[in-house]
Amino acid sequence: LDMSDCGLRSVSPVHLKYLENMGVRASASVSIIVDGELWGLVACHSARPQLLPFEVRMAATTLARTLSRQIKAKGDAELYRERTRLRQLEDELVGHLAADRPLEEALADNGRDLADLADADGVAIIGRSGQYRFGVTPPEGAITALARWVADQPGLRPVATHALSQRRPEALAFTAQGSGLLGVHLQGDQPLTVLWFRAEIVETVRWAGDPSTARKTGPGGVLTPRNSFEAWSETVRGRSRRWAPAQIESVTRLRDALIDFAAVSQLRSLTRTLQASLSERDLRLEQQEFLIREVNHRVQNSLTLVSSFLGLQARQADPAAQTQLLEARRRVRAVSMVHSRLYRAEASSTVDLGRYFVELIDDLGASVGADWSAQLEHDLAPVSVEAGRAITLGLILTELIINAQKYAYDGKPGPIHIRLSEDGRNLRLAVEDAGRGGHMIGEGFGSMMIGSLVTQLNGQLDYRDGGPGLHAVLKAPIDGSDD
Repeated sequence: LDMSDCGLRSVSPVHLKYLENMGVRASASVSIIVDGELWGLVACHSARPQLLPFEVRMAATTLARTLSRQIKAKGDAELYRERTRLRQLEDELVGHLAADRPLEEALADNGRDLADLADADGVAIIGRSGQYRFGVTPPEGAITALARWVADQPGLRPVATHALSQRRPEALAFTAQGSGLLGVHLQGDQPLTVLWFRAEIVETVRWAGDPSTARKTGPGGVLTPRNSFEAWSETVRGRSRRWAPAQIESVTRLRDALIDFAAVSQLRSLTRTLQASLSERDLRLEQQEFLIREVNHRVQNSLTLVSSFLGLQARQADPAAQTQLLEARRRVRAVSMVHSRLYRAEASSTVDLGRYFVELIDDLGASVGADWSAQLEHDLAPVSVEAGRAITLGLILTELIINAQKYAYDGKPGPIHIRLSEDGRNLRLAVEDAGRGGHMIGEGFGSMMIGSLVTQLNGQLDYRDGGPGLHAVLKAPIDGSDD
């Protein structure tokens, strides 16, 4: 039966007996409720029967509610001030952390502030680099065991107790230094345990009579009050001051801040390691590029030197050998030109085939004289290809032009048109003359080289009657990965 809202109600018979023994003939009580819990009680006794008017009862109720609000407001204000102080301490502690030091060492340098955070008598910090203690703490071995115990506790909430010996019987050996314990543990690459300790406070409790006295019952099994209400004292040991909720909250926030700091420090360390690796890689690449440029410079000089030697040799050779030497010189020049374009400082791994062919055609024209140079016409679209394929295509173009010069007009100058276009994923290269037509590539070195190069490109070379003249048309994939 819920009688909370009853205006008049009776009480337990044993309570009435107590009042009778005390000479009380009337009583009234007013509860002081704070945050839904009984904070205190105002008890009124009268030696004679007395009925309180409704107005008095309402006034007492109003007074109790006002007092409840004042108590709550005062408590909230004190809690706010305490939380503000603790947050300032938290910020100072986190501000002293350094990414290049273990967390336990940085916290140990600020042991006083760390102890003040929980109003503790002592604090212990246990990490990879060792154990650090400040203030009044249990022995080192006991701290090590407590650290393992705190680390093994389930959940994320801190371990908080004001009677440690009730949970850890071995704590009876050091109650003077550690009757109260508040502990947090951080997992991860930098495991860390922080333990706050409070010393024992011996408390004397006075009772109205010995509470352990056996209860007595009257007729019908009704409880009867004790006969003696003389003060009875009890000494309570192995306990400390209780940890306040604000202190537990502050320790929890500090643990979270340490976890975040450890994660950020680890990320920064990985970033520094990565940056160092990238810097080392860039240095090696720079050294490698320097060596490649040096080697390519020497290769380019060698190709130029070979071309010059072939030109000098051709001047002193008989007409038949001179023709062969000049053809060889053109082939070397074709390789040298694309090599020069590819390995310039600003060059990439691809070559604009159209621009390369323009330079190659101009060089070929210069090598055979002004009469032939004026006959070489071109219509070249920009097509980007890999450098290796550009060299191969340049050699093919050189051989096709040489073939047209030798056979289309019986060695005399005549128009030769070179066309380059892009057809989807393929390129199309055509060398067209208006000569006598019908001439095909023979079985000499040049024709053998062209056949090998076309196969290397995974391409197809067709000869078509131009009416007049002959059209040599090469189709090949632009991308070498299609080979």
